[in-house]
Amino acid sequence: MLGSVVSTHGNAMGQRTIFLAVSCSCNTCTITTPPNAHVAPPGWCMLFVLDGPTPSVGQFIRIGKDPAGIGNWPAKLPAFAPLPGT
Repeated sequence: MLGSVVSTHGNAMGQRTIFLAVSCSCNTCTITTPPNAHVAPPGWCMLFVLDGPTPSVGQFIRIGKDPAGIGNWPAKLPAFAPLPGT
């Protein structure tokens, strides 16, 4: 999981890579979330599933709640609802 941060310079102070604990059985996997906001602060992240050297396409997920309802914007447009992670 990569913290999705934006910077206009060469580094971003909020950038982080977190290797999550995963357990799988048949076709179902369970991912253990980060323990607290100090490890993964609320916000958007990209989750990648890797199988050895095989790369994957990242999926945006949101850590924490969405009190402002930003994940529901723009409202009533099928192409935008629901956003990933909501």
